[in-house]
Amino acid sequence: MRALIIVIVLAAAAYGGWLAIEQRAARIEADIDTRVRQAVLPIAKHAVEIETSGRHVTITGIADTAEERQRLLDAARAVDGQVEVTDALRVLETVQPYTLRAWRAPDGRISITGLVPSREVEETLIAAAGDAAEGAGVEANLTLAAGMPDADWIGMVEAGLVAMSTLEDGSIRLSDRDGLLSGIADGIPGRDTAIAELSADGFGNWQTDIRIKLPVISPYSFTAAKTAQGFSWQGYAPNEEISARLIERATILGGKGASGEITLADGMPGDAWPGLVESGLGSLSLLRDGRLSIEDMALTLEGSVDTAEDLARLEATFGSDWSVSITVLSPDPAPRLLITMPLGGQAEASGRLPKQFDLQVLPAVLPDIDAQQVTSDSAGDAGSWEALIDALAIITPRLREAEVDVSEGRIRLEGTVKREFEAQGTRAALNAALPQGWQADIAIDDAPPLPALRLDQTGEIALSGILPEGLAVADALALSGATEGTGLSADGDGDAEMWRNALTAGARIAAAYQEGVVTIEPGEISAEGALRPGYGHAELSRWTAALVPEGWEMETSGTELAAVEGDRRINLATLEAETFTGNHWLPELQITPTQKTCNSEARAALGAQKITFVTGSARIDAGARILLNRLAAIAIACANETGLRLEISGHTDDVGAEAQNQQLSERRAAAVREALVARGVDGTQLTAIGLGEEQPVAENDTEEGRARNRRIEFLFTE
Repeated sequence: MRALIIVIVLAAAAYGGWLAIEQRAARIEADIDTRVRQAVLPIAKHAVEIETSGRHVTITGIADTAEERQRLLDAARAVDGQVEVTDALRVLETVQPYTLRAWRAPDGRISITGLVPSREVEETLIAAAGDAAEGAGVEANLTLAAGMPDADWIGMVEAGLVAMSTLEDGSIRLSDRDGLLSGIADGIPGRDTAIAELSADGFGNWQTDIRIKLPVISPYSFTAAKTAQGFSWQGYAPNEEISARLIERATILGGKGASGEITLADGMPGDAWPGLVESGLGSLSLLRDGRLSIEDMALTLEGSVDTAEDLARLEATFGSDWSVSITVLSPDPAPRLLITMPLGGQAEASGRLPKQFDLQVLPAVLPDIDAQQVTSDSAGDAGSWEALIDALAIITPRLREAEVDVSEGRIRLEGTVKREFEAQGTRAALNAALPQGWQADIAIDDAPPLPALRLDQTGEIALSGILPEGLAVADALALSGATEGTGLSADGDGDAEMWRNALTAGARIAAAYQEGVVTIEPGEISAEGALRPGYGHAELSRWTAALVPEGWEMETSGTELAAVEGDRRINLATLEAETFTGNHWLPELQITPTQKTCNSEARAALGAQKITFVTGSARIDAGARILLNRLAAIAIACANETGLRLEISGHTDDVGAEAQNQQLSERRAAAVREALVARGVDGTQLTAIGLGEEQPVAENDTEEGRARNRRIEFLFTE
């Protein structure tokens, strides 16, 4: 019995201890669970579940990104007392572009599909769609995905839903921050309301494709009237683009005070209708007064013109099927005189003057103007026009080029005055001479100045002066390689291409001076100063002869400095760098001296130009000097510097005795060898041979063939 009591006591004690442990473990688990929730839930963007078992924690649910998942796990693992955090989170897929679409069915029900970042946002957008549906219902198929551009994207969707609800039929599409609102609006106010909803909050970049529901009109009409009080119109157009087009045309043709109204409506009879309205408006504007009426494609025009001439001009604008009724107020045409005075050409007059005007006075009063095309068969006051002609006689001799348009009581003059006169004085003279009651619109200018340029060489070339119109300052600076000097402009009177050539020649001349001035004036280029070593006046004339405009004179002056061995210069004809060697200027060639390249360079030089001789002799023509300089430069690079040997062979045609031809070819080859040696080529590397008429390259029965056979050839060998 005693043993049993002991066992019971021990068992009770053990159970009490186990119970105490279990209660303590439950408290620890609850504490860990509470602290993990406090750490994790505030930073979770989506609903997550926390499950705690003892000291083990499991987190399930959705994280926006891998970075957010790691933050949630790190927050849980930072809680004291937990021994393990199990990751059961799913990371949302990031989608780009982030898209959403919504549309409204005919019964008003709104469907919305696409992406949302959270269920909370999903509920927000469905609620907004419900408001837009106004009780018709919402069908949503939205997918959770990360990648929403920013928080304003939600407001962009809400603004789009509101705007869509204002349309009779509509839809929205969003791709990131770009949106498109499409649909049909009940008139322009409905369209403007939808657009205003989009722009109210300024969310996103919205485009719209909204068609306007318009009334259908038949017949489709347009009317306009021209009276002494002004120009007015009213009518229909199918869209705002055509409406603006017609309003612009009517406003231009109607002039100051023109006004009217166009209503948008469907029913336009065809694409040709706007053009018909514009043509009718153009004809109406030429009437003294009148009315235009268009119904569908039927046009009626009625009104009056002053003269038969006005009617003839007006009839050229009529369509073949128009209904037209025009009254001519005066049987005689209105007087008008046109005078054209082209630059450098014959001045001519045409037109018609009043019937009583004596045409015999025109040659005496306007002797420099051909007036054979002027008649006297119009209305108007002959005395007033005689006084007008006297006024023209005062100012036309002052005009350089002009167009004069004279109608009853008004003269319009455009042009320039001769260089010895001033525009201001010419305007004053015409106004003073006009008959009483006449008005003048005068737009004349002084003659443009003559071009004149100056190139100053002071280490670099500076260009200043007046260029002709047509040769821009930037082009002139690029052409001459100069910097801009003082007062350079492009408003002169002259031939741009001629002055382009003159400037090119002047710039090359300036480059030859160490210090100097080149002046370019009409017909003359002159230069003075100190020339660089190796440049001479004779060479400058020769180098620039092809550039100086025909008929121009060129003069250079200043000191010449003799070149010494090793001096360098730019050949102003070829623009190549040259070195003074052996009393000759040899071009500085960039050659990789191999046997192949040396022979190629020599063939190219001899192919472009031949070494010519005085007929029947071995004396080299002076014209071959530049070619010999180039060949010497090739030979120095290929023979002097690399050890290649050069064989110079002379050839003749078959005219004359064979023995004489053989001797002539030998002497000519030897003369070329001597010329190369004189220019610094190592003579030990040169061999001159004569081959006479043995190796022709063409038939000798034509002068052309014989000329090809008379030649010098170079061959570089190892």
